[in-house]
Amino acid sequence: MLPVAVVVAGLALVVWAFVTAPGYERYRESADSMTPTMTRGDSIKVLEVEGDQVRRGDIIVFALGGWPDDEPVQGGNLLIKRVIAVGGDSVAGDDDGALTVNGKRVVEDYLFDEDPSLARPFAAQVPAGTVFVAGDYRSLSRDSRIYSGEPGQGGIPVSLIEGVVVEVAGEPLKPTTAFTAAGLEGAPTVDKPDRSGWLAVGTGVSLVGGIWLVVVLTWRRRPGARGRMVGEGGVGEPRADGSPTLG
Repeated sequence: MLPVAVVVAGLALVVWAFVTAPGYERYRESADSMTPTMTRGDSIKVLEVEGDQVRRGDIIVFALGGWPDDEPVQGGNLLIKRVIAVGGDSVAGDDDGALTVNGKRVVEDYLFDEDPSLARPFAAQVPAGTVFVAGDYRSLSRDSRIYSGEPGQGGIPVSLIEGVVVEVAGEPLKPTTAFTAAGLEGAPTVDKPDRSGWLAVGTGVSLVGGIWLVVVLTWRRRPGARGRMVGEGGVGEPRADGSPTLG
């Protein structure tokens, strides 16, 4: 029956949209270390991803516990930083703040413009299963650079990563091209397609199919609906005993 098929198709569309819909969390920036990309008080939208899926250039939200003076916690205490190197990378910053990853100079056009003399030199070989992070306002940021000489080289375990920032203050965050422009593979994460439209369509199709089905069943059950038959001579009316006549 066609109405049933429509209902099933609509429900299948709803299930597909629901299952494949990306997960998000919303937070509010409470510091200035990511200025100018985001500032204190900005609302941010975070796409939930597996930690090993993040790329150079991604801005991530992660839990405390990756650095020697951090206290591991369950939720609540989170940081926001930019990934500037991933596991296996050799990363360094010179006295002028210039960044080098795997021997390639990265021009960081997203940084806060500040005095180069404030730069903190560092060098690290990022351990597998970790990422190396830094704030965009370098002189105000406590990040992996400070711990590059410690065990773990300042890397943040990917297991602590909550997700990747895809929206700031209601506006989509444009992924940086700084790392791919330097010849490094792996473009930053982009937001996934919004499935809410398909969810609405599937719901609508199911509703229309359900109404159609009710109308069909109601019409079939009304008195005399089954008695009108078609014969060679046309449409015959049923006899008093209920048997049909053929013209």
